Amino acid sequence: MNTTNETKHNTMNKTTSHQNKVSSTPATTVTVAAAKPAPAQLTAAEKKILAQCETDIGNYQSGNAERFIKLASACYLIQRDELYREFPTQAAFFKSKFGFSRSHSLRLAQMGALVARVSPTGDTVKLLASDAHLRPLLKLTDGQQDAVIAKALAWAKLAKLIDIPAKLVTAARTFMYPPTGPKEQKESSQAKLVARFREAVDGAKSKLPTTADNEVAHVFEFLNDEVDEIADSILRSTDIGWTLKTWNTLHGCTRASKGCDNCYAMKLTATRLADLYPGLAIKKASVAGTTAYAFTGKIQLVPQDLAEPLLDNAPKKYFVNSMSDLFHKNVPDEFIEATFTVMEAAHWHVFQVLTKRPERMAVFTQKRYADKEPPKNIWLGTSTEDQAAYDARMPHLKNTKAAVRWLSCEPLLGPIVFGDMADLNWTVCGGESGPGARPMEKVWATGIRDACAAAKVPFFFKQWGVFNEAGIKAPEASDPPTLDGVSHQEFPNQ
Repeated sequence: MNTTNETKHNTMNKTTSHQNKVSSTPATTVTVAAAKPAPAQLTAAEKKILAQCETDIGNYQSGNAERFIKLASACYLIQRDELYREFPTQAAFFKSKFGFSRSHSLRLAQMGALVARVSPTGDTVKLLASDAHLRPLLKLTDGQQDAVIAKALAWAKLAKLIDIPAKLVTAARTFMYPPTGPKEQKESSQAKLVARFREAVDGAKSKLPTTADNEVAHVFEFLNDEVDEIADSILRSTDIGWTLKTWNTLHGCTRASKGCDNCYAMKLTATRLADLYPGLAIKKASVAGTTAYAFTGKIQLVPQDLAEPLLDNAPKKYFVNSMSDLFHKNVPDEFIEATFTVMEAAHWHVFQVLTKRPERMAVFTQKRYADKEPPKNIWLGTSTEDQAAYDARMPHLKNTKAAVRWLSCEPLLGPIVFGDMADLNWTVCGGESGPGARPMEKVWATGIRDACAAAKVPFFFKQWGVFNEAGIKAPEASDPPTLDGVSHQEFPNQ
């Protein structure tokens, strides 16, 4: 045997044996972390675009619509094309370059995407003029955004708004997609205190012995009435005793009858609100040492306030347009429709509408509720200061389709003999207040009170005004005011 071949053969056997031993050992996987690729460098063209974006962001000025749109568009472009990629993250880029927080930079980019989609021109530029304008649109779909923008622009055109407030976008969004009911809200400490007091009164009353006399029971009724007053005061934002809050979707009016002569809204519009609503009311020449005011007939719509009741969670009574008349001839039908749409949607509130133009109200409601019942939360009324006004307006009120029809005999300037009261659900009565007030005679007020009592119509006595029950100029003797020593604070039963 050849020695060389034998040696080679033995060597091969050893190698094979060693390989077999290695292959029979369980495999061990060793993972080596891949090196993170360096961020791609910006091209010369991208650097040029980024430089322009940075300029647009740096040039932003608060209150400038066009510069805000450039700001948002620049943030969107940086995000979309990843022009920040030489920084670790997008957030790091905006923080380092402009001091923006992560959430702020992301929101601006979202707004820029919206701007890029709708391509603002003309009045749309004014509508998308700030963070506050665009924020209400961000959580909507493209179709919803388009609908809200279209509604806001239509309202702005209807109201002839030169500047478009951010509040208008919120109003349009809430109008188009209203809540189905009030959101849960945290109970205030005041409300909790009232609730505890009410529980204490009710608890004490339940423990009264059956032999307790009527005087004791009346004490507890008085306490409960006081609790109701306290509860109302928490929600109240007006001195008008029969409502809790006023809601003005328009301003301006025209004299309709002598009940308008000392209108508080007329004076307020011509003085304190003159800068806000110029040209709606004027100061007239002094007469007998007093200053007179007059509405000009110009109407200013306030669509940005249309959604206010829908955003108010606490149920309350709203007096609609205390500074104007919803059914004035210069108020577009479209705007009256929008106001009613809000009142219907905000079903947890009660809306008290009062007009000196019930003829238009009757026509409007006959059409709107031609094939359905009018909502129970909308009370429609007319003002009648004397017999002539009553005779002219009451037939139209009777022809109005409403769940509650009511009459405001304020300021009461003469006696009123009521006719058929079958279609009347509530009456408010009161004297005139303010400079130049005319007296209300007691017999006029008691006549209305007695007529309401006979017809079982709830009666609310609001005030004596400047002249008291005896016809003498003096402050109100009691709060609430009384007629023959009795307070009348009745409301319709619903």
